[in-house]
Amino acid sequence: GIVALARGRDLSAGAAFGIGAVLKVTPALGLIWLLTRRSWRGAWGFALGVVGGILAPAAWLGLGRTLSMTRAWAEQMLLPYLGGRELTLLQTEHINQSLLGVMARHLTDAVAIPARPRGPMEAMHIGWLDLGPETFRWVHMGVCMALLCMFILVAWPRGKDRESPYRVLGTGALLGLAMLLLSERSWKHHHVLLPLAVAFLARAATIRHTRALATICLAVALLAFAGTGDALLGSWGSDLAEAYGAYCLGDLVLFLGIGRLLLDTDLSAVRAHAET
Repeated sequence: GIVALARGRDLSAGAAFGIGAVLKVTPALGLIWLLTRRSWRGAWGFALGVVGGILAPAAWLGLGRTLSMTRAWAEQMLLPYLGGRELTLLQTEHINQSLLGVMARHLTDAVAIPARPRGPMEAMHIGWLDLGPETFRWVHMGVCMALLCMFILVAWPRGKDRESPYRVLGTGALLGLAMLLLSERSWKHHHVLLPLAVAFLARAATIRHTRALATICLAVALLAFAGTGDALLGSWGSDLAEAYGAYCLGDLVLFLGIGRLLLDTDLSAVRAHAET
């Protein structure tokens, strides 16, 4: 979808985002990107992708069973999350690096690291507050809305630079990071779009007036991500790093850094540099 947008193929981009949304929901943020660009072809493509992604299995399963299973999935996975269901270990365990998981570990008495035979004998809690479920839900929702507003602000077209491949890459990187941060559950292996953010900042690090911020963001993210590996801190240390949200911190640093570059940088000069 991102490549299609960079090539001006909005209908194909929308269809790709729509099919992705059927598989993993959070690619639906791509529709917001298309709407900020006033790409109605992209919006139609998104609708076609969603409908096609839901109905395609009907060729094998039958329409009734496909719709029944889709409804059952929504009732189990989507609606409870949107309705603010009670958090369980599935959301609060240290491996969850989404905003929901990290904030729940810090702001409630949720279990951060569960007891296990080859680990701690008792479940570990790291919360420094114990917010009630309703209060926590509003705090989490407020942070998510702030993040979403920043994504919309950055994605909003800016004259002739709206079609710049550099801007499309940066906005696509923000999309991938927002998907991770806003999801109910984001584990390390969900970071398949992380190369977009690294590529954008690596390119920015070669340009004089963006070098400092890009280099700092890459360095901080590298340290945060490396802290969750056994090779650096050992098994228990890496679990602690995950419990405190090291990967989420790296995602936030990349998100804020890229957003700042896209908002404040003279992209015309950057594009001219990139083309040379």
